[in-house]
Amino acid sequence: MLKRMDRIIDLLIVIFFALMVIFAFVQVLLRYVFSYPAPWTEELSRYFMIWLILLGSGVGVRLENHIKIDVLERKLPQKTRILIDFLGLITCVLFFVFSVKYIIFLGKSGDTSITTGMPIAIPASAMILGGFLMSFYYCLNLYKKIFSA
Repeated sequence: MLKRMDRIIDLLIVIFFALMVIFAFVQVLLRYVFSYPAPWTEELSRYFMIWLILLGSGVGVRLENHIKIDVLERKLPQKTRILIDFLGLITCVLFFVFSVKYIIFLGKSGDTSITTGMPIAIPASAMILGGFLMSFYYCLNLYKKIFSA
């Protein structure tokens, strides 16, 4: 089940990256070849990039490839590394909780994007998924480190 979820996330990242590139290419083509700038392509490209970054953050935690000070981490004992992951978990849980509150606020405000008219809560909801994925993978990593030691 977990491997299937990982494959789905990886597939979504590939799809969102491809869509981001396609919309950016269409924007360049329309603007410079046909002299017709289509702002909706830029906006959709930006939204796919947001989703891509937040899904990728979850994958970064899953693979333990987030930015860190490798030299320091190698010198620290295993228990200290567990503490560092625990602090990362707390940070991501807080990010998730505040993201949920923010998306609820956006949903109630009724704000829409300028060019597509899409409720702004839809692209911003990537924060909820990203926060959840990072928290989930930090929990898995902590479980592995605590019970394999």
